[in-house]
Amino acid sequence: MVPAMFTKDACVQAVEKSERWLGSLIVDPVALQTKQGMKGKKHFVELLFGYQFLHMAYQSLGDSQGMDRVAVNFKKAIASTHEDAYHDMGKISDAQFAQDSTSYLAAYQLIQWFGLNNPRYISEIKNILPRIYAYAKTRGASRRMAFVVRLQAIGLPSIDTLQGLLDASLIRKRKEYVKLDNTDVYLLVHEVFRLTKNGEQPFFLLTTQDVEYLELIFHFLLKELMASQNVDLLAEVAVAMLFIGRGGSEEWWAAVNYILQRQNTNGAFGDYESVREKVRLEGNPYDVDIGIYLHTTIGSLRVLALSIPFLKGST
Repeated sequence: MVPAMFTKDACVQAVEKSERWLGSLIVDPVALQTKQGMKGKKHFVELLFGYQFLHMAYQSLGDSQGMDRVAVNFKKAIASTHEDAYHDMGKISDAQFAQDSTSYLAAYQLIQWFGLNNPRYISEIKNILPRIYAYAKTRGASRRMAFVVRLQAIGLPSIDTLQGLLDASLIRKRKEYVKLDNTDVYLLVHEVFRLTKNGEQPFFLLTTQDVEYLELIFHFLLKELMASQNVDLLAEVAVAMLFIGRGGSEEWWAAVNYILQRQNTNGAFGDYESVREKVRLEGNPYDVDIGIYLHTTIGSLRVLALSIPFLKGST
């Protein structure tokens, strides 16, 4: 049952507040990397995902003006992808390449999703394919799945297949709940995202046994993550449950409503003010809004965007 507080009006207000907050951020991938020592391309693509989830939410709400507005702002946000300094993947160190490679692919995938074209970008990707393949071979199954999904989405070949990586996945290792740490949970949910084609095909590769294992793990996590006020990971788990066809339960809706209630007045989600104070005292140039709040906010937006269609009269 949908909680009484989770209404269309509440979702509209939350989405509009987050749109304003995202619009206030200046996410320059090159400047973040060179001047602030942050993961420039990672945070840049998080902003782009934010615009995708906003667009999805407005689409579910039947708000064409909102969709148009987001599309315009997305186009402004990707201006840096036309600059030489952005396309440095063939020159950066191996450590930097490891940090940026999937984000670099994801950004182009989102450009395509919004119906835009950037011939220079796809050309740059093709030039670094040998380096992507070489790097992918050094990674575990979960990360290699990311390369498969990203490359296939933009029409380029991968050295792996999702089917071929499935048996080496964390899902198939059936790790006990008590032995899972937060990193394991993030890996599990992202394997779900890739193996279900973002929920389009819940049983595309996952077996009934896989889904039963995941449902049990996620069931425990919902309560634990709400109790620990971990909005970031709770949002990821809520989306993954929906993607395996296990959303919509009373417990799931309680988690979704909890996330909605964790939005701040400025439109961001989560509470990292203690981190902001620590950074301030250290004189660190790290931007807490971009470095931490952004990820939690886009994850929460994704939950809202996917939950709105369950509401009667959402469009």
